[in-house]
Amino acid sequence: MRSSCLINCHNYVDYVGEAIDSALAQSKPFDEVIVVDDGSSDGSVDRIRKDYGGHAKVRLIAKPQAGQLSCFHVGLAESRGDLLFFLDADDRYAPEMLQRVTDLYRRRPEIGFVSTGYRRFGAIEGWHPPASGSRRRGISVASAALHRCWIGNPTSCLSMRRTVAQKVLPYPDESDWQTRADDVLVLGSSIMGADKYHLELPLVEYRIHDRNHFAGKRLDAVGKMRYALCVERMVNWYLRAARVNRDSIAYLLHREFRTCERPSSKELRSYLRMLGRGRLPWSTRLDYSLNMVLHYAKEYRRRKATPPAVEPDLAVTEAPRHANATGTSQSNVKAA
Repeated sequence: MRSSCLINCHNYVDYVGEAIDSALAQSKPFDEVIVVDDGSSDGSVDRIRKDYGGHAKVRLIAKPQAGQLSCFHVGLAESRGDLLFFLDADDRYAPEMLQRVTDLYRRRPEIGFVSTGYRRFGAIEGWHPPASGSRRRGISVASAALHRCWIGNPTSCLSMRRTVAQKVLPYPDESDWQTRADDVLVLGSSIMGADKYHLELPLVEYRIHDRNHFAGKRLDAVGKMRYALCVERMVNWYLRAARVNRDSIAYLLHREFRTCERPSSKELRSYLRMLGRGRLPWSTRLDYSLNMVLHYAKEYRRRKATPPAVEPDLAVTEAPRHANATGTSQSNVKAA
């Protein structure tokens, strides 16, 4: 399987070199590293050309500013990989990231989308609290459509098979997603039926700094309403693309729940609430509820017998620093 790293960059001249270096330093090398610069005005393009212009695997695509989602669109169109990895220009990969994730795709051919854990560094440090262990999260069409269930992690933690990406992208309302375009990758892939897996290992270094385009930003009431409208448009577009009827989607809930390995009690309650709000006969709701509870009980017994392998103390090798970078690695800082 060929692999492509798609780096999106906008005015991150101080960090983009570290992102590229971390992609090039993988223990299993990427077949190509494509950097899509979104109209940077801080010298990012010149820096990339100077430092990587002669590198056989690095390709720079400089375009006018149109937002993060536009970078995903260009990256997909220009890439040739069977597996696509998305990386923000201010983040870094641990050297074993590609090897571990590729091994998972190879072992589990049904999986089309993988998210990983991450460590924060910079203004905030430490391992991000785990989602609930490494496990198959399954298919999440109904939960994404009805409950906006977000099965994923930030952009730099996401990868997918090309066959999945071609169902998700391009998304037409590109201007809605100047930032926070990982919503499109996560919710779009769910509604288009991707079988998902979460690998709870801190294989990504997620930088927190005063120039993050989204992290740490607070929306006022107007901003929250505009964001909600963007999500609503997106969900409705993908439902039409998937030819799924929102009015009858509740009939899928019990089957969808059974695709999830070792579901948590919180996930069970969420599915039962969605089922209760569905326009289903009471006898059908009762039958589906029992079906989900039985699946939860079966998986709970299996979880107790063979607990998932979560490795909070995994020693993630420090990503190499670019010669001109200003960041300080905190790869080995453990969560409190």
